[in-house]
Amino acid sequence: MNLHSKAQFLAKEFLRHESELLEVLLQMKQQNLFMPLGCRGIFEYFVKALGLSEAQGCYYRKVIEKSFEVPRLKEAVVNGELTLSKARR
Repeated sequence: MNLHSKAQFLAKEFLRHESELLEVLLQMKQQNLFMPLGCRGIFEYFVKALGLSEAQGCYYRKVIEKSFEVPRLKEAVVNGELTLSKARR
């Protein structure tokens, strides 16, 4: 596998995992599952418990909040029609 092919494969995997993570975080938000872990909100959970960046935490928080208002947004990210970055805008 050449480097370009490997990069393409990894990019597809990244986007797939991005949408899977969104689905899990939506479920955690709906059930407030981050609270027993000592986090006050989904952003704090994302950054402190998962150790991911604040910028990414902001992206996910915005998309999660909007997904409750516009369920089609979540579907578009999960189906690969939108990236998380485009969805947050």
